[in-house]
Amino acid sequence: MMSLRFMVAMAAIVLLASGLPASWSAAETVSRAPSGDVWVREQDAGDAVRLVLVNEHFAPVHVAWHLSEMENTSVDGVTAGTLVVAPRAERGLVTVRGARPGAWGFRYHFHFLHGDPLAEHAADAVYRPPFKPGARFRITQAWPDVFTHDDVASHHAIDVAMPEGAPVHAARAGVVFEVADGFEEGGLDAQRLASAANFVRVLHDDGSMALYAHLAPGSINVQPGHQVSTGALLGAAGSTGFSTGPHLHFAVQLNTPTGLVSVPVVFRGPQDSQQSPRRGDWLAAPP
Repeated sequence: MMSLRFMVAMAAIVLLASGLPASWSAAETVSRAPSGDVWVREQDAGDAVRLVLVNEHFAPVHVAWHLSEMENTSVDGVTAGTLVVAPRAERGLVTVRGARPGAWGFRYHFHFLHGDPLAEHAADAVYRPPFKPGARFRITQAWPDVFTHDDVASHHAIDVAMPEGAPVHAARAGVVFEVADGFEEGGLDAQRLASAANFVRVLHDDGSMALYAHLAPGSINVQPGHQVSTGALLGAAGSTGFSTGPHLHFAVQLNTPTGLVSVPVVFRGPQDSQQSPRRGDWLAAPP
């Protein structure tokens, strides 16, 4: 079961008189998103303010932004747009200045999703079952036989029944870019627990992103920025968040112009065969 939402939004206002506001003690201030890692730098540009989007995450972010409540302002460029900012990089958004002498100000807004909307899932990608070598577990939910995977971000996710504490391993190599490890409770209160699962997200080299969710409290073995190989230990199965009991929720997702979508995956089966997941099937990791 899964109902996480990964979009993050932010808004801030900039009010100026003739020159920088008194609260600015240096040449720039910042407005940070709740995550603290994707934010806008408000940079002094002489008689203007230049807005720069900073991405400190280890994955690209797709950003939509716009200006509003513009009072006595002139803009070098457009007042709204979208852009992709590479991992650990920054890009300028716009420069705003006063149009006439006197007070001027504006408000800016942005939201972002991880992932490049132009990324395509590799057609030949085959995933290792995300268990310790030789482990075998039953799939309890998979497309098209789904009951809680009711949006496009989770249609092709799978749920695998696993005992609490069973090791969870990387199904494909990549870079860890997001981790949540502060939740302890699980249950069926969707309103309260939908976004309260421990998880690991991994960026693959084709731009797709894996989600390993409902992990046990305190079990996560990786941090953002870690390069993980196929089969690397990530954490342990649990039942945090909106969950009926211990299991692993696994999905591979792409960011598209309309938001996150899950994609079908194929697993490596016995004797190097390939297995498309189906509810009720057993999934076994190689020895």
